[in-house]
Amino acid sequence: MPSESKLAGLLADRIDRLRGALAALRRSVRDRVAEVVGAAVADAVRDTVRIAPDPPDSLAPSADTVPLARRGTYDPWGRARTRRLGRRGRPDR
Repeated sequence: MPSESKLAGLLADRIDRLRGALAALRRSVRDRVAEVVGAAVADAVRDTVRIAPDPPDSLAPSADTVPLARRGTYDPWGRARTRRLGRRGRPDR
């Protein structure tokens, strides 16, 4: 039977090999994760760039929007206002 010092040396060698294997596994996992995340980001950017030139129809101006120059009065909220007509067909003041 090996002595205690011999067993301690074998155990220390085994622990060193396991540490090396664990470090190699961590590097491998880190590299693989970086590769997968990089590919996912590249796909997302590619899809965004491909979709960006075609805005959805909901962003297009509607036909019933009144141009600012034709609005009756200034409205800070951007709603079109019309002047109310008085009894004789003239705008109220």
